[in-house]
Amino acid sequence: MRNLLEELKFSGGRSIPSRILHAPLEGIMSPEYCRAFMEFNLVRSWTTPFIRISNSLPRQSVLDRKIQQFRPLPIIVQLMGSDRSLLSKTASLLSGLEHVAGVELNCACPSPDVIRSGAGGAQLRNPDWIKDALTALRDACPDCGLGVKLRAGFSSHTEMDAILDKVVQCGTDWIVIHHRTVLEKYADVAGRNERLSKAREIVKESALFASGDLFSPADACSLAKSIGLDGLTPARGMMRNPWLIREIENLCAGRQDGSDDAHPLLLLIRIVQLAAEGGHKKPGSIVEFAKNLFPSSNLFRLMSASKSPKETIEIIENFERAPG
Repeated sequence: MRNLLEELKFSGGRSIPSRILHAPLEGIMSPEYCRAFMEFNLVRSWTTPFIRISNSLPRQSVLDRKIQQFRPLPIIVQLMGSDRSLLSKTASLLSGLEHVAGVELNCACPSPDVIRSGAGGAQLRNPDWIKDALTALRDACPDCGLGVKLRAGFSSHTEMDAILDKVVQCGTDWIVIHHRTVLEKYADVAGRNERLSKAREIVKESALFASGDLFSPADACSLAKSIGLDGLTPARGMMRNPWLIREIENLCAGRQDGSDDAHPLLLLIRIVQLAAEGGHKKPGSIVEFAKNLFPSSNLFRLMSASKSPKETIEIIENFERAPG
């Protein structure tokens, strides 16, 4: 599975250094989260949470600020909206920004608010719209990588064939498939491998990435090998194990696990320190991260009740010293 460690070159000339990507985590990827992950060398590139494009074209300076926290690593900027013209103009602005390697169209978000607005996963009901949007995006930023994130369908995974038949005509550099449908949201569903295998049969030219339920290095590598995937994008798995990408890379390369240098509490403390330096005394994103990092403990409750960053750090340090 060494191909997952290889650089992925895009048709426009830009690239990302590895095919194992930290998927977007809305509400979690704060500036301090990103900086700490880079300091601990846990990622090689970023895919941003979606930037919502609604009724107006954002200024390039605003877009630049939105992605600042992900620099200096290569950045794939995820966009979401329903106005093809605004999306393509935004992509053109993004392609001119430093460290932007590519743009990804989000047609996967299952949020009820997003679905009601006609964006995200709602677009899966109209494959022609997706095709036209991707074509417009490609024309708007020919020297920038272009991808799309999809679910297996809106209400049924049997919709996937028709969706992918349209998408593969657009010259995308990569396609991310979350194996659930929009209506399945994040429920446990059977048939992940079968759905991804079907996608692999259709997607020939673009790099095919899998998303969803990537929690262990062994499972991730087994999935990639059995399906013939070109990449992986763990999301929630990174909150449970921030070293997950590193461990997948080690397994792919046949290296020793290297988990001896994994210190999640030190990472958590560093995020708190960076938040305090930025003037954020108790950001909820850190508490949510702690809740996922140690789901069987009361650490996140103690952190929620903390009055200051210093007290929060003391709570984390005491948690580390606690028996068991």
